Amino acid sequence: MAVDLIEQLAVAKRLVTQLLKDNDLLRDELTECYAETISNEGYLVDSGCMKGWYDSMAKGNVKYAGDRLVDLGLWERHPDGTGRRWFYRPIDNQLERSDHE
Repeated sequence: MAVDLIEQLAVAKRLVTQLLKDNDLLRDELTECYAETISNEGYLVDSGCMKGWYDSMAKGNVKYAGDRLVDLGLWERHPDGTGRRWFYRPIDNQLERSDHE
């Protein structure tokens, strides 16, 4: 009886370990999809005080992807956005940073 329980616990531990690995992989894949959504559907501002920021252009999928990346701590959202028109950029984008955030 005790041997069966130990074997069941070992199987459960392997399954949980695999689920955690799968969860990490899925999170990485979704994060990549969110970033691709922004870069493909949003508009990268290339001049002016917003240079380096992606404009969501009031597209719901871009805003959702940007908000999710902000929630994950990977991107930041510019405080000057309104309604569905928001601006996002990766936090580690030091080259594009400016003093007029």
